[in-house]
Amino acid sequence: MPVDKQLEAFSNFNDKRIQSGANLYEAKCGNCHELHQPGSRSSASWIQIMNPMSAKAKLNNDEYALISAYLVANAKK
Repeated sequence: MPVDKQLEAFSNFNDKRIQSGANLYEAKCGNCHELHQPGSRSSASWIQIMNPMSAKAKLNNDEYALISAYLVANAKK
C-alpha cells in the first residue's frame, strides 16, 4: 500500500489502539535495538522504516498497523 494511504489509515486509530502500538513498539522493536523517539522522524519516514523492519521483527499485520499508528500519531509534525 502506498505511504500516503497507510498514513491516512493509521491516522484514524483511537487512543486505546495507539497505546497498544506503544506497548508493542517497546516489546517488539526494543527487543532488538535501541528505541528512537517517535517525534524524531516524520510520519512518512516511520512508514518507510516500518515496511522492511516489520518483516525482520516477524510482525503480523495487526502488530504492524498498531505500531505504525503509534509512530505516526507521535511523529514529528
